[in-house]
Amino acid sequence: MSQTGRKGHHKQQKAVVREISAEAKELKRRSFREYVKRSGLKTAIVRVLVALYEEKDKPDDPLQWMFAMLGYGIPTKPLLYMVRKEAGKLRSKVAALQGENTRLQNLVDIKEAAKEAADLGIDWDELLKVSEDEVDPDDIFNPAP
Repeated sequence: MSQTGRKGHHKQQKAVVREISAEAKELKRRSFREYVKRSGLKTAIVRVLVALYEEKDKPDDPLQWMFAMLGYGIPTKPLLYMVRKEAGKLRSKVAALQGENTRLQNLVDIKEAAKEAADLGIDWDELLKVSEDEVDPDDIFNPAP
């Protein structure tokens, strides 16, 4: 083969390689576009850009604004697990505190009733010694003069 023939052959090979390379790049681009569309990313980005365009007060940091609009910072499963676990602990603590609050409120009610009884001349200690069967409610709330 002559030198001129080799140069022509190499040019053809290079042209074929460039064509194949261009087709591979185009296939990769098409595949990526389909992926972006199928995943919903394209729609999300378009919505964010439209919302930013329509925003009357443009944000100082549009990137942070975009992240907020896209839900950047959505908790991960491990974080959700930890938060739910902590919420369970806090619910238990709230229930215990509510029980303690009820107990203390009952104690306050008893002390207030004791004060009212003392103001009415009822001996609270004597009243507590008497069993329920022996107590007539009328005697407690309407003491004899």
